[in-house]
Amino acid sequence: MNKIEEKIDVKFAIWNKKDIQANVGEVKKLCEDYTKNILKIKSADKSFENIVKYSDSFSKKISKIASGINLITMLHKDESLRAEAQKAEIEISKHCISVDSNHDIFLTVKEYTDNNFKKELAANILTAEEVYIVEEMVKGYKRSGMLLPKKERSRLEVLKKKISKLESDFNMDYMKYFSFGAYFNKEELVGVPESIINNFKTKTEKGIVKYFVTLSRGDKAAIAENCEVRETRKILSELALKGAGNKNTKRLNEALKIRYEYANILGYKNYTDYALENELVNSAKKLETFMKDLEKSLEVPLKSDFKKIENIKEKYGIKKIERYDRGYLESKYEKENLQIDSELVSEYFEYEQVLDSTWKILENIFDVKVEMLEGSNPFDKMARVYKWTDKKNKNILGHTLIDLFPRPGKYGHACVTGCDMNVDGSNFRSKALVSNFQIMIKENKYLLSYENVNTFLHEMGHLAHTMLDESSYSATSAFSTSNDFVEIPSQLMENFLAEEKTLNVFARHYKTGKKLDKKTTESILKKSKLFSAMGWNIISVQALTDIEIHSKNSKKYIGEGGVGKMNKVYENIYNKKMNGIKMFKEQNFLSSFGHLMGGYESKYYSYIASFVYMCDVWESLNKKGIANMNTESKKAGMKYRKEFLSLGSKLPEHKILKDFLGREASTESFLKFLKD
Repeated sequence: MNKIEEKIDVKFAIWNKKDIQANVGEVKKLCEDYTKNILKIKSADKSFENIVKYSDSFSKKISKIASGINLITMLHKDESLRAEAQKAEIEISKHCISVDSNHDIFLTVKEYTDNNFKKELAANILTAEEVYIVEEMVKGYKRSGMLLPKKERSRLEVLKKKISKLESDFNMDYMKYFSFGAYFNKEELVGVPESIINNFKTKTEKGIVKYFVTLSRGDKAAIAENCEVRETRKILSELALKGAGNKNTKRLNEALKIRYEYANILGYKNYTDYALENELVNSAKKLETFMKDLEKSLEVPLKSDFKKIENIKEKYGIKKIERYDRGYLESKYEKENLQIDSELVSEYFEYEQVLDSTWKILENIFDVKVEMLEGSNPFDKMARVYKWTDKKNKNILGHTLIDLFPRPGKYGHACVTGCDMNVDGSNFRSKALVSNFQIMIKENKYLLSYENVNTFLHEMGHLAHTMLDESSYSATSAFSTSNDFVEIPSQLMENFLAEEKTLNVFARHYKTGKKLDKKTTESILKKSKLFSAMGWNIISVQALTDIEIHSKNSKKYIGEGGVGKMNKVYENIYNKKMNGIKMFKEQNFLSSFGHLMGGYESKYYSYIASFVYMCDVWESLNKKGIANMNTESKKAGMKYRKEFLSLGSKLPEHKILKDFLGREASTESFLKFLKD
């Protein structure tokens, strides 16, 4: 094995302020050198190699530095260093926007695409992937504003830099939000498992021990689903709904204004038309139809879900269901009807066992080997780095950083993000999987809830998409696909927790090593679909809020009173779609709706759309036995790997989906999922 393949670069984890500043300087120099070098290429010499490939190489170098700095903002324990990294992100963004907005660079590229590219095309010296990249570049001219007069181009550059800073500032306050919380005494936490309570931070007041419950996803779920004390559920719910603060809502409103102007300059009626242009659902009109069809599909199963909790509310002393009762009643219904004790179930999902089981399933279906690199623990002792290898040809595919447990100041959501660990001379896939799993410790073992494992598998689907992607360029990589396509592999991976044979690979008791009994197995398989219509309904509330403020009505939410109007939209849609359950009037949910400042603006619907497509893909694979843990599963998995994951975005997403299925995608599998 080549020695370079045995090395990784995780120096970003020990960068100090001077290192961060030096890397900003390096980005500036890279931008200056790139601009100088690409502008001096003579017309006759312009080629795919020195225009497109050189630009792709430049992007990768910038991404390596930017991903390291971004990980510091997300994962570093030192608050001052996180703040320094945030400033650096803003500066890096400014330099990159200046390059992207450089009209002379555009003219250089356009001269190549108008002339020498056509000669290369005629000579048949470019791969299909390379041709597709250039064709997409040409289509992107309009979206970038490069075809507009100088005045409009200059304005677009200003707007890009403004929104970049707004997004960075929003996300810093958003991350702080997950550390907010409230103290409760033991009597106020009745019903919450001891294994969770014992890991809350404590303080003692007048001889009484109080436990600090944060707004992290795990802590909120532990209270919402388990706490018998209704007032505790209410206090934490209302604190969570107050969000990350008014500054963030104002930032979102300012971003809304900028997006509206940006889209108008480019000739679009609204931001949604601009944002959806390259999606599978590629217009505001199609999106409206899609959401109406979704509402119709959910109508019957949603009534059933509401009825389930209505029928048991009085048994638990609840006359009228409030938003902080829903999760609690769903949990009670689950225990009554499925006889599932979530704390006992967690004893079958020990952390190391879950990791080993995931690698076993990936090895079985994709013919890969995933192994931990000893001594690689960036940012935290619980973090790990794994190497992915193709078992057939022994080639290294890439490396992934996994950091799953909470700590103060850490990014509070779950995601897969950039993490370039390549050393000079290597060019492997590289990402980080970040989450904040609720810690349940028994006998020094870390136990995960069913929901934690489901989240882990979701993000692992993103990692598999990245690691198995065979695209040659960043422009055609897996994460360059449309939003309503990129979630298909992540959602598909969750299904391995909902199939008996693969569930029993994961589920082993942390002490005895025994499998789940038959009855509990059947109950967990049913749990995977329980209240699914309710879940999609809540996501649709958020998606409809996103659509309303970004599409044809967006202008009325801009300017004076816009913040209040935006918040009112969310409240009204929630109240309309939640069967009489009312939203907290003092809520400021949008201040912590990170997706709207993180790349999903106008596209939050994509979680629903991709799930619809995913159901179709999964049914096709399941018929071929992908979850059987035998030779059939490897055959089905390799088809999925070769014909779907490996393609990245080398082809239009619609074509990848159609070619894989052998037909147009259908909603039938999704409707079947809702009925089962």
